[in-house]
Amino acid sequence: MSYHTDEALRGIDGATEAPPRRWSPVTESRPPAETYAPPPIANFTAVGLPATVSDVLSVIGGILLGAVGMIGALDVAGQPWAWAVVLGALVGGTVGWVCRERRWRNLSIGRAGTFYFSDERGRERRIDAEAVRLITAERGLNLTGGAPIAWKRTRVHTATTAPAIRLLLADHPNCFEHMQSLCPHALTIAVNGTVEAPPRPRDFSAERWEQESVQVLSRAFSRRIRRNTLIGLLLLAPAAVLTGFLIHFAGQVEIANVDRLTRAGVGAVVLATGAAILLVHALRLGVRRHALLQRFRRHLQRTPQAPFHLIA
Repeated sequence: MSYHTDEALRGIDGATEAPPRRWSPVTESRPPAETYAPPPIANFTAVGLPATVSDVLSVIGGILLGAVGMIGALDVAGQPWAWAVVLGALVGGTVGWVCRERRWRNLSIGRAGTFYFSDERGRERRIDAEAVRLITAERGLNLTGGAPIAWKRTRVHTATTAPAIRLLLADHPNCFEHMQSLCPHALTIAVNGTVEAPPRPRDFSAERWEQESVQVLSRAFSRRIRRNTLIGLLLLAPAAVLTGFLIHFAGQVEIANVDRLTRAGVGAVVLATGAAILLVHALRLGVRRHALLQRFRRHLQRTPQAPFHLIA
């Protein structure tokens, strides 16, 4: 067996250029198989504010919400209680810090069934498809035009973590389908609230399948309930303070200061309305979680090998 070099082929039949270079076992060696990484199935890039900016805005928003009620109450009372404003700001900033969410900038879906989440600082989180127990489509406020409530996040849940990524509205269905195709044993919650569960895998015992499925479903709802409840209480606290001061000082404020009562009353109504919306939504999520888990448990007891489907 002989191999021609590029230089030897230049003079054949008057050729002036060498043919395309080919791999030769004499002069070259193939890269080892373990270093070859096949291209990913899909790449998705998140939209929205940078993670640092989002965290700062979350804390600032909490500080403002916590302080505004105290400022309004002090305006009605006519007392310079600076410590009350500071206390409200500290409570609001703490809630804002707790409610912030880590923002992943990129998602790469590998052919081997692996999800690679990476943030702006280059930190990565790798999740194997076999570890995914639940895939959820989450809705939120849409500030970019169109419907006020839209698909905002696609999240994968494992036994220990639940990273999410924010995409363009048109990219979420494609991302959701890729995840669902690579995780055939994962439960799913669609953007319209429909819950689906595949048949119990053969390598899962009935006890393990029920325990892990119920746990991941409960945790998914608890995350949203906790967030809505904290923000709702943060809005409700200054509304309650304003209302209390209005009731206490309604008969003592002079006619010239009636505008203070008006401003405080409007602020209390706005804050109380926002708090009521969030708290009622959290209550609805709690009721839905309880009903879903009850129906899912009954399904596993009666027909554990059949798929589960619940329309919202």
